Amino acid sequence: KNNTTMNLAEAYSTLPELLEYYENELLAIPGILTMKGKTLEVCLKEQTGWPATYGQHLATLKTLQQYVDMKTATVRSSLTRQYTEMYNPKLSERQAEKYIDGEVAFLQAAELGLLVGEMVMKYQAVMDAFTTRGYALRNISETRIAGVKSYE
Repeated sequence: KNNTTMNLAEAYSTLPELLEYYENELLAIPGILTMKGKTLEVCLKEQTGWPATYGQHLATLKTLQQYVDMKTATVRSSLTRQYTEMYNPKLSERQAEKYIDGEVAFLQAAELGLLVGEMVMKYQAVMDAFTTRGYALRNISETRIAGVKSYE
């Protein structure tokens, strides 16, 4: 599922299953982010590994989002050509766009783009949560270090 082995055309053809995989990966996030019941050392170790994993997922999803956007643009272009060349050459581009916006092929491609975009936002939120957790861990560590120094 990582970016180096992902074939974008294959990923596009299995997009619902791929998005389900990424959605399932998010289920572990609450347990990973919580610091309750964990030692500071465990939290600090987690903080080095998990953001890399979820950051890689985010990068893959962003690449996939760009690919889906390209596919949507291709569908729009093809439909524009059909409307302006085949059906009615006198249609303005704006009129053709109105018809295209209601075409099933375009709507399906646009819907896939929205689904991938939503997943990108979820993973961006996870990365932001890891950043916030990192600040909290740094503050806790600094407070403990300051406490130790005050006893010396």
